Amino acid sequence: MLQKNIRTFLGENYFVHNFPICITRSVESFDTNMHFHDFLEICYVGEGKGIHISEGNIDKVSKGALFMVPLGVSHVFRPISTDTKEPLIIYNFIINIEAVRGFLRHYPGGNEVSKLFNLKEWKRYHDNNGEYYELFQRMHYEYSSNLPGREATLYNGLMQLLLFFYYRETRLYSESTKTVVHMQKALEFIHSNYREPIQVKDLASIVGVGERQFQRLFLTQTGMNFKDYLQGVRINEACRLLIQSDRKVVDIASAVGYNDLPFFNKLFKQKTGFSPREYRRFQ
Repeated sequence: MLQKNIRTFLGENYFVHNFPICITRSVESFDTNMHFHDFLEICYVGEGKGIHISEGNIDKVSKGALFMVPLGVSHVFRPISTDTKEPLIIYNFIINIEAVRGFLRHYPGGNEVSKLFNLKEWKRYHDNNGEYYELFQRMHYEYSSNLPGREATLYNGLMQLLLFFYYRETRLYSESTKTVVHMQKALEFIHSNYREPIQVKDLASIVGVGERQFQRLFLTQTGMNFKDYLQGVRINEACRLLIQSDRKVVDIASAVGYNDLPFFNKLFKQKTGFSPREYRRFQ
């Protein structure tokens, strides 16, 4: 593509009242121009499939793809087809680098994180368990609603995103840290598959150690054994469903991996101090 066809997007068109963060939700089309911008952009593919074009690279993208695009790097997202039933939805976290750099100077450890702003090439990772999809949705709502506490909430979301990229760009993969990284993958597996029967041997395989060693490492790094951790994840999700839905308790128990309702009720009370029905009533 010719340089003259590349547009420049300016932060002054996005940063309202000098607030250095803007969050948008865009339905991408074939009409969007290849562009530079004078701000840092973190992009998340929220729905659909498409391609990302940047600096001569063309990459397929789908839900969960997470990009950091430095200023001065040309790029564009395009849908995979013109089918409006499957739109390509992109969330954009737009950041005024100099203003946020000033914020990070006063944030504990912020000077290290601000080194991300020196990156010259775009970075791509994937959201394995969907937590950042929820983050982008929440931050987009907070940005648009302008409720009390909005600024603090948006800065908190910004730090979560910056730390996501910082960890992946700077942590060394020595033999000792490989185990830590693989343990994180095991935890992500638990959070993504807690509804299903999960065997210790499957997690030990992810970490690359034997079952006994996995149990020891898991206890050291989480402060609890695998069984208690899994139960905590399941009961936490059950709590959320009890509050945010009107589903029957038996359906919620099944949804979080328990087909034995009496056992679920007993475990729930052990973990929360309430029966499921009491928890729903008192919240």
